[in-house]
Amino acid sequence: MGDAIADAVEVKSSPKRSKATSVVNVIFVSSEKMRELNLQFRKKNKSTDVLSFEPSDDETFGELAVCAEYVETSCLKLRKKFLDQLLRVMIHGCLHLLGYNHESGGRQAATMLALQEQIHRGLWRRWRVLSKVD
Repeated sequence: MGDAIADAVEVKSSPKRSKATSVVNVIFVSSEKMRELNLQFRKKNKSTDVLSFEPSDDETFGELAVCAEYVETSCLKLRKKFLDQLLRVMIHGCLHLLGYNHESGGRQAATMLALQEQIHRGLWRRWRVLSKVD
């Protein structure tokens, strides 16, 4: 699993962001704030689970805005546990920071989503063992 992350970082790294820069700022926002951000940056007038933002300085790899309300609603629809889905959403956002994109569909989307699930499975297994959570 660690190889998948290393490969993702190596393939998508840019001179602007080095592998050594591993800090990602995460901010939790309300559904209304997420809708505003999504409208401002993506021209979509609706809330979403996560938005990724390029770093504003050399100290971070980027920033994620996460809407816990949206994640919770998704959990009910998908029959997933909150922490399970939150982890998936944060991985998804980090893959966007690495340059992956699923918006155009096709092979690029399939690659991103497969990598997301591979990373998620590995991290979720480790987290469950460490925390002894079902």
